[in-house]
Amino acid sequence: MSLASSDYIFTNKKGGVQVHADLAFVSIYPTLSPDTPIDEVSKKIREKVIADSKEKYAGKEPTSGSLNNCSGRWNELAFLIAAHISVLENKDTIYVVRMGNEASIKFWDVYTEESRKNFQNLLTRLAQKNISLRCSTPDFIVVNREVVKGLVPQLSSTEISLQQMSLILGLYEYLKGKCKPADVKSFISIKTSNRPDRRYQILYEATITKYASKHIHDCNHPLRFDIIGNSTPEDTDVFSAPEILTLPHIFPFQNLELGEVKKLIDSDERITTKEELDMYWDRYPEK
Repeated sequence: MSLASSDYIFTNKKGGVQVHADLAFVSIYPTLSPDTPIDEVSKKIREKVIADSKEKYAGKEPTSGSLNNCSGRWNELAFLIAAHISVLENKDTIYVVRMGNEASIKFWDVYTEESRKNFQNLLTRLAQKNISLRCSTPDFIVVNREVVKGLVPQLSSTEISLQQMSLILGLYEYLKGKCKPADVKSFISIKTSNRPDRRYQILYEATITKYASKHIHDCNHPLRFDIIGNSTPEDTDVFSAPEILTLPHIFPFQNLELGEVKKLIDSDERITTKEELDMYWDRYPEK
């Protein structure tokens, strides 16, 4: 699908240039070199949008707020499209769905009502004490493909329509209330920000998802939590945290046996090429 720059660049009432993120993505992404690293797609689209804006509006660039909002969106969409193509080529049993971004989202809504009953009871009891257990939402969820069977559209990296993008992004709404514990394989957070607080936000996401899984999953269907992004040494140090529930509860501490302690984050790696992404799915067994 090819769109004119005027389709995704426009001016607001105050005369500021703004960008329609999804329109810009489906227009520009297919024109990028196939060798463009996944985590550089957002930068390339940003450069193209700025150039188009300068050409159309006599040297005027989009507002920094509009560009910054778009950059995170483009990074997520770049991973989503690359993951969509890669997982369909390499796996028959799983699919990756982008989680929603509404303010009130609760990741446990993807499970069937019966599956999350114990966890829901805990939330109800906490609410009676005016305590709310909430967290920000991981970016993606890996699920059994049977759950979304017949709903996953085919697309290529060289031709993407806004309709196809909408279908893929709409899968999360369909997913709600459909997953049994064994259908949920992993949550994935994409690390795109260098803000120090972002690493702790991701850590909290992992803590709550792993905690919820103790009430929802059983030992035969453990839940993964992966991070994909360019982590700094400081990030890696934070992401080496233990899964709190596996820490021993016996005193004194000097006599503790730490053999059963598990790491909270199952993997933290930078994936920039199709080959690296293809290999990533090998950690999900075919069953």
